[in-house]
Amino acid sequence: MGAATDEVRECIRRLVAVIRRSSTGGSPVDGEQLEHIQKVIRVLSLSEEQVSSMRFEERAQVLQDPSPQ
Repeated sequence: MGAATDEVRECIRRLVAVIRRSSTGGSPVDGEQLEHIQKVIRVLSLSEEQVSSMRFEERAQVLQDPSPQ
């Protein structure tokens, strides 16, 4: 579990760096992409207990694919 946790933390750190770079104009990420990145960070930050305590509808919304098919 430790290695997976370290990987998640590293992923969050890198995503936060992208957000910071975008605020200084150093990243080609647009506003909509930033919103998605922030959502990913929130989801990655949830503990297993938080996810399992969510209602089914909340879990489905968190896990759904936002891209239109």
